[in-house]
Amino acid sequence: IIGKEDFRNGMLKYHDTWKMKHPTALDFLNIMEQESGMILDWYYEYFVQTTKTIDYGIESVVGD
Repeated sequence: IIGKEDFRNGMLKYHDTWKMKHPTALDFLNIMEQESGMILDWYYEYFVQTTKTIDYGIESVVGD
């Protein structure tokens, strides 16, 4: 969702910030938002707070 580099940077920052502490899921989300510049509250809602699933679908197909 946020890309490999932003994810890697976020994980490094998360570790450096929260090592030997007691972070919450929101602490992780906040760091990933900072590193990616994206708003990820929808991700938190669907993958952390509920058992909802995302309904993936194909909107259109373009042939050659």
